[in-house]
Amino acid sequence: MARTGCDISEAKSKAAKAIQKVNLCSGPVQIEGYINIDIYPGADFILDLEKDLLPFADESVDVLVCISAINYFTRQRAAEIIKDVYRVLKPGGATHFASQDLRVLAGKYVNRYLG
Repeated sequence: MARTGCDISEAKSKAAKAIQKVNLCSGPVQIEGYINIDIYPGADFILDLEKDLLPFADESVDVLVCISAINYFTRQRAAEIIKDVYRVLKPGGATHFASQDLRVLAGKYVNRYLG
């Protein structure tokens, strides 16, 4: 798959090569010691994962987390992003994806508003 241009300057891209921990789709949750990537201002890197993939070299990241975000992409796009995450992970690196549990969310809603 061809990569399209990112909204990341060349200087930031060079700095990104040294990053060892990534918080992907960080939103307002900034994790200290991680490069926080999101489409929204306030992130360390602005990146639209609907259009672009990760700006990191192969096998360059030790740890990558993606909390409560992968489920917002289509199944096809999520698969592309996950494949790219594994591309940038170093051998022995770790990744953690998490998503909301619909059963838990629905239960909280029912208990709060209908219970």
